[in-house]
Amino acid sequence: QRRGGHNQYFTELIAFGMGGLIVFLVALVGPLFLANRQRSFLATGFLILLMLSMLGGGTFDCATGAALGGLFYSLFLFGPSFPWLKSDLTDE
Repeated sequence: QRRGGHNQYFTELIAFGMGGLIVFLVALVGPLFLANRQRSFLATGFLILLMLSMLGGGTFDCATGAALGGLFYSLFLFGPSFPWLKSDLTDE
């Protein structure tokens, strides 16, 4: 039987309690400080959009939402630091 709330945050609160909600929020907002330190505005903007989408429904309740959210957020956050993505023209 599915237990869910009106949004992702309420669903986490129902499923895991207040401690689980705090861990979820820390895991969600923690990388935001890393993105701001790296000046990754694309990752920051994507996280804000992801957090806003969680207000309207359970974004991570389905596998598609979790996979796409994790994939794109990690690419936007860590993508600029991958050495093979840098152009050879910048080394000149």
